[in-house]
Amino acid sequence: MEFINLISEILKNNKNLKIFFDMDRTIVENIFDIERSYEKKGKYLKKRPMQPIIEQINRIREKYEEIEIYILSCSSSNEMVKEKDEWLDIYMPNIKKENRKFIVKENGEYTNENIHKVKSEYIKNSISNNEVAVLIDDDNRTLSESLKILGNNVIPIHVTFLLI
Repeated sequence: MEFINLISEILKNNKNLKIFFDMDRTIVENIFDIERSYEKKGKYLKKRPMQPIIEQINRIREKYEEIEIYILSCSSSNEMVKEKDEWLDIYMPNIKKENRKFIVKENGEYTNENIHKVKSEYIKNSISNNEVAVLIDDDNRTLSESLKILGNNVIPIHVTFLLI
């Protein structure tokens, strides 16, 4: 409920709000997959949803229809993007296709050196000066970079906050 309360507080001061969710280890369980099996064809679809996070997203959607929910995920390959998109069709079909952004390493859209900045750069190009973005991610470096790049236009939140 803390997350819902935080969104309510944000909306008091900012009427134009977009929420961006990471996928891996945020809405999709990949926590103990040190072998990165999800990168193998057909394995991503077998990953379980992080149900408490999905429930929070659904509560936000029900309570605040005006808020746009986005998925913002880095992927190593175009094949993985297909599986992630299919996973979303199964577990989160209410997320519009146009609100799903995949940043693909295979296409040169990120490198190991800039991976923590690319989501913030995407958000920066996706919001106007009078909009505020909430970024939900599991990676503290990504959340920290979002503040450097977006300043007051972003509210970075670690995914564990949604479990409180």
